[in-house]
Amino acid sequence: MDPAARAELRASICQLLVDAGRQSDEANFVKEKIAMLVADVVEREFPQRWTTFVDELLGASALGPAQADLALKTLSCVAEDCTNADFNAKVSHSRRNDVLRGLNALMSEQVLPWLYQLMAGAAGRRGASDEPLLRDGLRLLKNLVPWVPRAKFAAPGNDFVEVFTALLADAALRGGALACLQELSSSELPPAILEQVLAEVPAALAQLFESAAGGAEGLLSRDVHFMHVLAQTVAGVVVHNVGAVAGYAKEPASARARLLGVYLQLAVFLAELPSMKVAAELLPLFAALFRDESLRGSAAVVELLPRILAALCARCVRGWVGDAALSPIAEEEFNDGDEASAFVHMLRSQANGVVQSVGAQHPRIGAAFVAQQLEALIARHSSVE
Repeated sequence: MDPAARAELRASICQLLVDAGRQSDEANFVKEKIAMLVADVVEREFPQRWTTFVDELLGASALGPAQADLALKTLSCVAEDCTNADFNAKVSHSRRNDVLRGLNALMSEQVLPWLYQLMAGAAGRRGASDEPLLRDGLRLLKNLVPWVPRAKFAAPGNDFVEVFTALLADAALRGGALACLQELSSSELPPAILEQVLAEVPAALAQLFESAAGGAEGLLSRDVHFMHVLAQTVAGVVVHNVGAVAGYAKEPASARARLLGVYLQLAVFLAELPSMKVAAELLPLFAALFRDESLRGSAAVVELLPRILAALCARCVRGWVGDAALSPIAEEEFNDGDEASAFVHMLRSQANGVVQSVGAQHPRIGAAFVAQQLEALIARHSSVE
């Protein structure tokens, strides 16, 4: 295709973005097809031949919510095609690298500030046209977090952690918000973001559980998958930042140490919920605490040890035979009793390492817990005083 024809094609594609307002009543799959068409041209032309793509995309998005939503869908398609293994077979390796380098060069100055203003504004308004913007913005952010430097998500004026935690309260959007937090927690965080996550995630979840019918357990019964991902996310923050949180523990009187204490209380609270899979997702966090000398001896951890032991022991009890007497939550988590039995066997094996660590490093606490469990067992199954 000659340069003139390419330029004409790019102009036509831009007009599709501008005309999105006329397509506002179209079904969502039609808008997705338009976004895929625009993305297909972007992946062939940007940044070498279409140097103004981002400027034109952001300019079109300012025309209205329909244009902004199509812009989000377009960038999501580009990001998925270039980073997601399920999609990127359609784009060559060299072209993927070119597109990602081109976007990354504009990320701090243009893309993220635009995206944050769009998301924060929609989150504050919550009008009829704002939910699609937030949903597609979260989809885009989930694809950006893995390859954009984490620090850019907490740059001045780009407080995405606040957006993610605020949207956890919205039943229609909390899955997308949590997916973004999960991506953030999957590797080491810059100090500013780590401190923000430790502060804001427990506060946001406390509000969510307080407002949810039946509290956290009620939410677990209605959305098991969400609670599984939540536990994995909570654990990932500590597991991938052990060195930093250990530094917090070395300053027991500091504000950061108090943040860590509240965050660990959240982790233990989740482990106490009646879900074997939630407890299993949190085991790496508990194991990480005992591997680090500063953490395992800290007051924040020591005071939680009896609750950690009790939660793990409660989840490792096999209280059913075959498919009989599975709890409603276990019925949601497992196909049948045999699958549940195999899982609890695995959970016992993994939890045993944590229990042994407590016994070796805090023998008095371990002995007191064992004595308490024996007393409870005798009281339950014997009339002997």
